[in-house]
Amino acid sequence: MFKNDSWIQGILTGLVLTIITATITYFMGSLIDDAWIMPKEKIYIFAIVPNLLFLRWFYKTKMLTKTGHGILVFTVIITISFLFWLKFGL
Repeated sequence: MFKNDSWIQGILTGLVLTIITATITYFMGSLIDDAWIMPKEKIYIFAIVPNLLFLRWFYKTKMLTKTGHGILVFTVIITISFLFWLKFGL
């Protein structure tokens, strides 16, 4: 798995990790009361944490820099769009 070093593989990896983590966060969000921790919308920011862990793994351990760049680009784009969604409701 992950033998090729390409931007597309990094972007797809970031997309899949974000979707999986956001889905888990969505279903776990029903267990969290809004007044207890924070609003449910802000908990979705944790969906980028696996991307950051994989980013470090691809850069340091696997030495796949293009794949790491793809994950980084996707993570930055999804984080900025998520922050705009929280701030402006777009």
